[in-house]
Amino acid sequence: MRVTLGLVLFLAGFCACSPKPQHASALQTSVPSAAPTASNGLPPITVRSHGNANQPVRIVEKQGNRRLYELTAKSTESTLQSQSQFRGTFAQTHVTFYGATSGATLTGDAPITTVDRAKESVLMQGGVKSHTSEGVVLTCDQLEYDRSTGRLHGTGNVHITSKDGYTLTGGSFTSDLRLTQVHMQ
Repeated sequence: MRVTLGLVLFLAGFCACSPKPQHASALQTSVPSAAPTASNGLPPITVRSHGNANQPVRIVEKQGNRRLYELTAKSTESTLQSQSQFRGTFAQTHVTFYGATSGATLTGDAPITTVDRAKESVLMQGGVKSHTSEGVVLTCDQLEYDRSTGRLHGTGNVHITSKDGYTLTGGSFTSDLRLTQVHMQ
């Protein structure tokens, strides 16, 4: 009897505390909707950060267990809409690109670098000074790394100097990361 009475009191209390569903009124349906958002339902997020000599802004891009590139910068302004919709602009950058299988690297410095995940690119601008792990030196106005192909494309005042002192110059080039298969224009 006590169990039955306890159960009845519990159910009565539960029903009394349960909120009743609200019905939409004409006023509720005429309220304007919120501003448009990204496709994943969230608004874009803008992040600004500043590093210092001991702790620069740092990002590391990986594909599986393989490191594609590492970037350090003095500051950044980035926009994030989703994991694949990231675009960041970095100031006073130092970037190291890692070769897929050869173990070769290309390390460069530039005043501005833009990382765009949707385009799968890293664009260094404002005068790029770089070198490979094998001693090849590259300078150009702008250098773009295509993450999907692992290739480089440079434009403006291109100078490539081999470790033996041979120099190539031109307006633009396309190459592998090691700068061994260069197509100069």
